[in-house]
Parts: sequence; structure tokens; C-alpha cells
Amino acid sequence: MEKVGPESKTSANGRKREVIEIKVSSHPKMMRVLRAVSEEIGNLAGLNDEQVVHLQIAIDEAATNIIRHGYKFDSAKDFKLIFNLMDDRLEVLLEDNASPFHPKSSDFLSSVEPTGGGLGVTLIHRAVDEVDYCVTRSGSNQLRLVKYLTGKEVRNREGIVATGK
Repeated sequence: MEKVGPESKTSANGRKREVIEIKVSSHPKMMRVLRAVSEEIGNLAGLNDEQVVHLQIAIDEAATNIIRHGYKFDSAKDFKLIFNLMDDRLEVLLEDNASPFHPKSSDFLSSVEPTGGGLGVTLIHRAVDEVDYCVTRSGSNQLRLVKYLTGKEVRNREGIVATGK
């Protein structure tokens, strides 16, 4: 595991934030490390205990999908987690270089009751306040997870007022 950060930055809307970036091998044994890191950063960000557990679930499920489906358990490959600690939220970016995933075309993403797998994606959506996926200009997959801090009311990307789950 390679750690880069923390680094202070100012976001586009002027909110000060801390950025913590880690690079992790895709070996399943690293999941324990990710859970511990997620807990510590969640606490640092000011999430309550329930929010920290939700964050851990979302990151665990997303990382498991990268390891299992993206990299097919090839532990020689790695992926990156970027934690952006902002005044009103914690944003987590997971980036990998596996083949692009097409969530809109995946049956299990649109299913209320997932069948044949896909429960992890449902858990991710239920555990965090926002989930976005894109393929970056460099061709990496990027999953964005957002947890709003309890009691903080903010407008998300769609302009909807939201508070933390």
C-alpha cells in the first residue's frame, strides 16, 4: 500500500478540504486495511458511528467489486482511494484500471431485488448519500461515494438539498 497525503486544498466552491490518497494492491487481504482506514478517516471527517459503518460497507463492497469483477483476483494490479474531507461531507473516489463497467446496462443495478449477484451495488447505494460512476479521460474507472455530515444541509450536484444518512 502506498500512501500519499494528507494535502490541503480549496474546492471550487471555496470550502477547505483535506485530501488523503492511498494506493492499494488488489489482494483480498487488503480489505481489512481498507476497513480500518475507512473507519479512521470517517472519524476524522466527523461522521457519527452509524455513518462510519455505512462508509465502511460502501467502500468494502466497491473495493470487492474491483478485486473480484474488475481485476479477477489479480493481486498484481492496484487501485486508488482518494478521500476528500470537506466542511459538509466526505467524498471518496475509488479509481481502477480494469475494463470499464457500464452500470446503466447492468440488470442488477435496476433490479429492486437483485438476483444472481448485485447485492453489493444495492448496499453501496443504501449506505451513502450519493453514488456516481464515470470513466476518466485517462480511461480509469472512477466511483464517487459521498457521505454528508449529520446536521449539515447542502445542495448536491443536482441542486437538491440533502443531509447525511
